[in-house]
Amino acid sequence: MIVAVILTLNEEIHLERCLSSISETVDKIIVIDSGSSDRTIEIAKRFNCIIESNDWINYSKQFNYGISIAKKHNAEFILRIDADEYVDFTLNKSIQRLKHEKSLCAGYYIERYIKFAGRIMRHGGVFPVKVIRLFNADLGACEEKWMDEHIIVEGKVGYLAGELIDDSDKPIDWWINKHLWYAERECIDILNSRENKGSEPDLNHGSNFVKRFIKVKIYNRMPIGLRSLMYWIYRYFICAGFLDRSQGFFFHFLQGFWYRTMVDYKLLTIKKFCKENRCHWKQAVVELYGYKL
Repeated sequence: MIVAVILTLNEEIHLERCLSSISETVDKIIVIDSGSSDRTIEIAKRFNCIIESNDWINYSKQFNYGISIAKKHNAEFILRIDADEYVDFTLNKSIQRLKHEKSLCAGYYIERYIKFAGRIMRHGGVFPVKVIRLFNADLGACEEKWMDEHIIVEGKVGYLAGELIDDSDKPIDWWINKHLWYAERECIDILNSRENKGSEPDLNHGSNFVKRFIKVKIYNRMPIGLRSLMYWIYRYFICAGFLDRSQGFFFHFLQGFWYRTMVDYKLLTIKKFCKENRCHWKQAVVELYGYKL
């Protein structure tokens, strides 16, 4: 039995598209909601979803809660999909074939793309992002991180043909505010990593392991002010992000340069607060951004 787990908060603009793309493929759909005030719950009920409410702390804790609910509903495999994502025809067929085969894998990599301003980003050395999104309910869990969290599985990992598309219909102001929030969460992970050296998981030694290694061991050790600029140049010029046309310019600039710069700015803000108030960085994060650590 394959059970999809979706986390929601005011996702009426996306949820129907997501549910329509998987409703005939998975056996059950579980929606873990954290207080929606729009039509999210109404839409979920229309698709006969199992709906649970849970207070939000961070994505990994919320999704691991979703895993525990899926297990109560006899899930053998769990599909992780966000409300603003959908699966294409080929991926649907791949999942359906898996339902009729005896799987020898603990999890499956799926190719994920982002659609930005109406165009799927396919260049810049970023895409496709190969992520484990379908996994054995007893052999996988979401790693405990505040940002860029992955599914970790114990066992062999396979690949599924097809694409998972992240396509947000919300305005650019929402995108910017979301990434400011992401920047705060990434600061927590960076500071945690510095405090607990050697605690990074191996991510099954796949492409995500390589990206995480480069990020932690190389990028994070480069000078602030230089690294985000070099990263953008690498993505846009060396890895041909310009082939994603005008939408690619804005995406690679905003996500590759502006966002990385905001992470560095917030790291400096936390450092300044700690120095002025002679406190630990965790206290600074609580005071500055209101997170419950």
